[in-house]
Amino acid sequence: MTLGLHGVFGQSTRPGVMGMGIFYTMYYTGVAVVPPIAGAIAVRTASSAAPIWMAVACLATSAGAFSMVRWLQKPAAAQRR
Repeated sequence: MTLGLHGVFGQSTRPGVMGMGIFYTMYYTGVAVVPPIAGAIAVRTASSAAPIWMAVACLATSAGAFSMVRWLQKPAAAQRR
């Protein structure tokens, strides 16, 4: 996806700009979608702990995704040397 967009924006666009655009798109989508889901889970389970566990799951998922991205970046960094 980013390669296709890079062709649209050309070489003059700084690399971090695309990453920040993707980050903020995902962030604001999560901010809009996750609270209603957590509320629905709390209502269905009749437990106030359910949204807390959902937050723990979201944090663990983001930490796992970050670790995977960093692991995938290691071979690319080694090739540049």
